[in-house]
Amino acid sequence: MAYCEILTSRVRDELIDYEFYSEKRMFGSKVFLLSGKMVCAVTGDDMIVRVGPVVYEECLAKDYVRTFNMKGRPTKGWVIVDGDQLLNRDDLLEWINKGISFCLSLSS
Repeated sequence: MAYCEILTSRVRDELIDYEFYSEKRMFGSKVFLLSGKMVCAVTGDDMIVRVGPVVYEECLAKDYVRTFNMKGRPTKGWVIVDGDQLLNRDDLLEWINKGISFCLSLSS
């Protein structure tokens, strides 16, 4: 599956100035990392966000968020956010920041 270049560019613009920022292509998605840890990824028109187990259920309570499945199995702590909900910069930043927060918690 191809990834949305527009959403990819918007995510990149928000993350590119972070120290230890990188990105790579994996499984047909564009993955964004800080210090080698995945923050989020663009897949199709949607965004996968690594939110962690603490806020996972809270995130899934939103009707535009669904479980991320790896090889047909739910991956707790990872969600898919419908791309239609990311058109506004503030909404996009909200989800990127959830990914950053969890990523930074892994460094401690």
